[in-house]
Amino acid sequence: MESLTGYGLTNSNWESIRQYMIYRGKIQNCTGADNPIGLSTTTNRYRWYRPRNNEIEGFVCCEGCYEDLVSATNFQNRFILDENVVNHNNQASCDMCVPFVKKCLLEHAPSQNWPTFLEWATARLKIPACKNLKGAVCSSTLWYMPHPPIHNILICGACFHDRADLTPLASNFSQVQVPPNRANEVWECANSTSVLAMAVAWAEACDKKNISIWQNAARTIPSLPPCTAEGIKNVTWYTIGGNPKFAICARCYIGLVQTFGMGGYFQQINGPTDGSAYICDLHPSIDRAHSYYAKFDEAIALQDFSIFTNFVARLSPLPVCPKDALIVNRSWYCGEEATICESCYEEAFRDTKLAPLLTHRQRPDECICDGYSARMRGLWNKACAQNNIQLFNVALRERMQVYQATVPRMHQILEIAKMRMQTQQTLFMSSIMLTGANNIASASSNYHPYQYGSAQLGWYDTSAGAQGAAQFQQALSMNVAPTGDMAEMSQLAAIWKQYE
Repeated sequence: MESLTGYGLTNSNWESIRQYMIYRGKIQNCTGADNPIGLSTTTNRYRWYRPRNNEIEGFVCCEGCYEDLVSATNFQNRFILDENVVNHNNQASCDMCVPFVKKCLLEHAPSQNWPTFLEWATARLKIPACKNLKGAVCSSTLWYMPHPPIHNILICGACFHDRADLTPLASNFSQVQVPPNRANEVWECANSTSVLAMAVAWAEACDKKNISIWQNAARTIPSLPPCTAEGIKNVTWYTIGGNPKFAICARCYIGLVQTFGMGGYFQQINGPTDGSAYICDLHPSIDRAHSYYAKFDEAIALQDFSIFTNFVARLSPLPVCPKDALIVNRSWYCGEEATICESCYEEAFRDTKLAPLLTHRQRPDECICDGYSARMRGLWNKACAQNNIQLFNVALRERMQVYQATVPRMHQILEIAKMRMQTQQTLFMSSIMLTGANNIASASSNYHPYQYGSAQLGWYDTSAGAQGAAQFQQALSMNVAPTGDMAEMSQLAAIWKQYE
């Protein structure tokens, strides 16, 4: 934090640092530009600063950013507390945390060049965030192209100014003027979060101030098949140590693995022999992907890739967590009252203080996993911190009581809805077949002495026609998901979510 400089970091005045840290710990952290905070909540502990003379209309700085950054600069007196912040939809999000605005502050505060800070910050806040450009016309933002040019590669104004501008990387880009006849086209930023591999390569290139990292990715990744939740067919995959249970696509290999210089740990493998699609194990839709990301980050930070490879070797062969679904004949890590699935144990319990109290064994009876939710993992960590397993056991008993009162009933409602839907589909299909039979019979003969049906159904030349019409009306009148059931389902789900 910039503010530590003013609290004794430069002269090793540790008591001043300690006092500041105690003071800072009582202040809410910034939630980021993408997470607005409601201004009317009674529990809202956020306080906001604004430019003293409102030079930038609507500009607010959260107290956390003010203490971490602004208070350590010559601009600290340019901002004042504002107890009456009013923003869009009675919400506010911090503007000071926008990376380019931060850089402007640090660039111009030493020379007290307040007018230029205002000018640059105002211009940046008019540029839409990269994530908000999906489907937007290209004329709604600024665009930059790399030097030398890369085919079909452009980056948006937010990505350029927040990461490359005011750094040595800026000279590798030039602004692109949108031709008037193309102003309504939709362009995509090469660093869009929809292409995770490119976004990661961009972030690393900017952190290391090494544009070649991003250029290498930009020349290759766009031509490769997209990493999707539906999977990819007939492509080369990459794995670790020949592991058949873990494979990543070429985009993730280049953008994530090669970007951090870890390509040597991976080997190429072929996809499924039957030509079916395989989903990359680093795609965000895969539950385990987030655990893999965490271990990958840890391995990179500690420069020890065995942290990641060992974790993958342990986790990838295991069955996925069943969460709150009842499972029989499965291996669990069991405590006095806990049943933790093997997958969750590897992800969050293995190296914790109380892990030795969990025994690995087969259970023939029905069990649910107690360790997949953030809430239960947090309670486990709290129990470990206090070296008291009973804290976790008490929470488990409470959780099971709520489970028994909610989840079985939710499953029952869903099963009844499925049965009704199946019945409805059967009636529709039967109606189509019977109506078809009636039409054939009617077309094959002009002699029909009797008609079948009623004023409500209509009249048909055969009994099949009348029956088909009756079944069609019956299907239309069926309420597959009654309002009462869905309301009950919503209430039960909300209760279970609190204890899950």
